[in-house]
Amino acid sequence: MTTAHNPLERLVPSATLPLVVSLCVLIASCATSVTPTGSSRYPPLPATESVAVFLNADEIKTSFETLGVIDHSNLGKYQKLTLDDAIPALKDKARAIGANAIIVDQVSTIYSGFVSRGISVKARAIRVPE
Repeated sequence: MTTAHNPLERLVPSATLPLVVSLCVLIASCATSVTPTGSSRYPPLPATESVAVFLNADEIKTSFETLGVIDHSNLGKYQKLTLDDAIPALKDKARAIGANAIIVDQVSTIYSGFVSRGISVKARAIRVPE
C-alpha cells in the first residue's frame, strides 16, 4: 500500500492534477458578476435581444432605470484585450437581469504578464423604455 505524500493527491490523482490546475487558472482568469440594485425585477431577455452600449449617461436622451452593477475582469493571458472583448460578457449579464442597455463607467487595463494585457470593466445594467 502506498501513501500519498502530497495531501492534494488524496483528493486528485497525480495524473489529473495538471488538468485540474489548468481549469482553476482558466476559471480564475475571467469573471463577470452582476449585483442587482433597486427593487424592480424583470425576467431575463433572450440571447437574441439587442443590448445598447453607452459610454456615459449623457448619451441617453430619455429616463432609464438602473437594475444592477456589472463587474467584469479578464486577465487576458497571452492576449491584449480591449473594451470590445468585454462587451459580450457585459451584455449577457445585463440580459440575465432584464436590462436592455449598459453604461460603461470604468475601464482599466490589467497588466498580467510580459505581453498580456487584460481588462477590468464596471458598468451599469439599465432598462430604457422602448
